[in-house]
Amino acid sequence: MPRLPLFSLLALLAVLPACGGDGRTAGDGPDVTDLEVQVPEWSGTVGLEIGRSEGPDSYLLGQISGIEVDAEGRVYVADGQAHEIRVFSPQGEFLHAAGRSGAGPGELSRPCCLALDPEGDLWVRDTGNGRYNQYRPEPGALAFTGQRGMAHGDPNYGARTTFGPDGLLVDVGNRADQATSQRQIIRHHTDAAGAVVREEAIPTPGTEELGVFTVERVTPEERSTFYFYPPFGPSHLVAHGPGGGWAEALGSAYEVRWYGPDGGARPTIRVPGAQGAPVGEAERAAAEERTRQQLEGAGVNPSEARFRTPDRKPPLVGLHLDAEGRLWVQRSVTGGEDSRAEVFGTDGRLVARASWPAGISFVNGVLRGDHAWGTSRNADGAPVVVRIDWADR
Repeated sequence: MPRLPLFSLLALLAVLPACGGDGRTAGDGPDVTDLEVQVPEWSGTVGLEIGRSEGPDSYLLGQISGIEVDAEGRVYVADGQAHEIRVFSPQGEFLHAAGRSGAGPGELSRPCCLALDPEGDLWVRDTGNGRYNQYRPEPGALAFTGQRGMAHGDPNYGARTTFGPDGLLVDVGNRADQATSQRQIIRHHTDAAGAVVREEAIPTPGTEELGVFTVERVTPEERSTFYFYPPFGPSHLVAHGPGGGWAEALGSAYEVRWYGPDGGARPTIRVPGAQGAPVGEAERAAAEERTRQQLEGAGVNPSEARFRTPDRKPPLVGLHLDAEGRLWVQRSVTGGEDSRAEVFGTDGRLVARASWPAGISFVNGVLRGDHAWGTSRNADGAPVVVRIDWADR
């Protein structure tokens, strides 16, 4: 049992070399990963849903920006809109909350990215305040015990908070390269005093690989450059594992570079020629309408753009690392179909295939044990936390 983009206004990322702690260059590994082997098929169903469209405020979730689950099954949910952490029982009953909007001790501004440290304390990336808040779970409360400043000035809101096997907090942030002024994604391993013990630079794709379309606007006051991704173009996919490892890939190719907690390179997961799912007609129409609106909003004639809606999506749309150290490579699917992923052991071998209902994301979630926790929306469109229960097909 087991334990994406249409059109975005984003900053450019620089291409950086990366090398694992054992001296191997990223990309080393077997020529082809065998996906034809017989492995278990894990089918996920929704076993629990937390969140409502109406009722008590404690169950109304505005922006689910982080999920964590402790050994007793309590579910911690960061609400970036309400600026607080809510705690629910294993059965989904509201227990208590911590934090409020502000910059004082224990207060929060756009919290996200929850993690439990080796002692069981809950750490929260307090993004708006540029720090981490630490809370100790106690009966009926989360007790604020301290805070730690970030090791950088430009937090990566979407990156998970994790701890390595040495107990060091992995603080992920963006940093401008001094030579190019382009942004880098840096994993800072920090000690109890907040000092950086070591760093890892994540290689990031350039504009050509991402199909970026740029528009410049010059006014007497300023010069502005807008960067647009094409509909169903490739994304840069990065996963930060709860044990300290990480993986990254460009969605346009099934080639995932994977690193262990010590920074050493693991086998590259490579499937040459892998194709993405066909773009559905409804998806195509919606993407083209968004493309038209956004280009025209930037003063660009859509016919002048250098991209068109493709017939197929990129093969990969997500990477996830679970509590057991396995790598989940999420494939693209046509709109409305169940999500699916291949699951790999630390030796690079395929160990399972998994599928779960459409519309559920694990980006801010937890893959652990017989369950996975992710985010979705209910029939009324309200954000909800969902528990996925796995069973062999």
